[in-house]
Amino acid sequence: MFADAELNALYVRVLDRMVATGWIHRYTFTEGKGFHITWTLPVGVQRARGLKQIIQAFGLDADDRGLLALSILSRRLRLPEGWVLEADCRDLTDPALLDLVNHLFEELGIHDDEDGLLVLGMIVTGWAPDRDTQIILGPPRRGS
Repeated sequence: MFADAELNALYVRVLDRMVATGWIHRYTFTEGKGFHITWTLPVGVQRARGLKQIIQAFGLDADDRGLLALSILSRRLRLPEGWVLEADCRDLTDPALLDLVNHLFEELGIHDDEDGLLVLGMIVTGWAPDRDTQIILGPPRRGS
């Protein structure tokens, strides 16, 4: 279990990667309210919505190691012996899907970051853009 400061630091680490790779323009944090994310269009919107669909379609949000399993499988590696997951990863065999996930995780530099993958899953399942989400048109501003 993480303390609030540790969890916030994990979110900041992942969100900083998302800014650097153009998924989001910026984010802010308000004490008592949490993070607010401004997504990029089309890059961030497409990536977040797509990853959210994959996570939910395969039940990867039912287990803290769900995205770690997805990361391992996307690199065509075997899951560790004896792993029991809530998600049924046996159905994660589509090469195009695994290539897409591999690209997304490589882009973020998050493949072997178990805590970062967990937080990424929470970000895209909880805050992926919908019709009420602030989205900025145009290319992301690097370094903002």
